[in-house]
Amino acid sequence: MTVVGIATVAVISGGWLAYRYFAKPVYLTVAAGSLDGEALSLISAISARLAASNAHTRLKVIDSLTSGGASQLLASRKADLAVVRGDTGGLADARSVLLLTHGVVLIMAPSTVSADSLGDLRDTTIGVVGGPVNRPTVDALK
Repeated sequence: MTVVGIATVAVISGGWLAYRYFAKPVYLTVAAGSLDGEALSLISAISARLAASNAHTRLKVIDSLTSGGASQLLASRKADLAVVRGDTGGLADARSVLLLTHGVVLIMAPSTVSADSLGDLRDTTIGVVGGPVNRPTVDALK
């Protein structure tokens, strides 16, 4: 009777430990950063929703301040996922998992310039906000 009792306790304990091991949430580290802070707020909202719904997968969000910083964290394997712009360099091994938003380019010109298309701005100086972050946009406009 003692052997049966010990075996029963061992089986129940083993089952309970296995359940605890497999039921604990898996944490993925996500690096997010943008100049306007929108990427961080979007991924933080997704992380909060996953935690509130008691999902098996949870997100640990790291603020990298810029898209380039998130790219570097992903490349150095300090993050499992990264929220980056599509034109961010150094992502040869990266694959898209989720599209969070579509980017928009706003081009402003002085009121003295009358233009209906980009071709009409050929000899006009255009300023770009963000410097090195928006270098691929400048190259595309050239």
